Amino acid sequence: MPVIRNFLTVSAANLRNVMKAAMFCVPILLTVACDSERTGSRQLVDQIEQSIKLPEGADEIQSYSRYYARHGDVVYAAYIVHSDGWREFVIEGCSLQGSDYPCNDPKFGVIEPGQFSWVEKRNHLPIRNGGGCSFVEIEYDVKQKTFVKIACNGDT
Repeated sequence: MPVIRNFLTVSAANLRNVMKAAMFCVPILLTVACDSERTGSRQLVDQIEQSIKLPEGADEIQSYSRYYARHGDVVYAAYIVHSDGWREFVIEGCSLQGSDYPCNDPKFGVIEPGQFSWVEKRNHLPIRNGGGCSFVEIEYDVKQKTFVKIACNGDT
């Protein structure tokens, strides 16, 4: 009987060590996976931004707040020069709309010019009626590495 008790004690101790190691390793593995995903996303943004030719009348790429969403093999993007008061407009809309994106985002989904952000869904991209080249719509085929659409939005 003492042999069995010692075996169980050792096994329990080993199990505790395994659990401690797992609790230590899982966050590291998740961080590595997230960093890998972020790196892949950053590489895709770099690929798009280094090969894009914005339409005539568009500003320099760093003038835009750039939003990306991926659906399958297509990346949809909205490059936008936010007007003064845009964030306040979004916040006001959120007071009526409720808790869906961008209202559940601490920054209300608004990023600064020169920055980019991935959004979860295509319908989370900002939209605008008109605006000319202060709003550029983009569709990029990831597999073909080609642009399907690059267009300023309506008339100025």
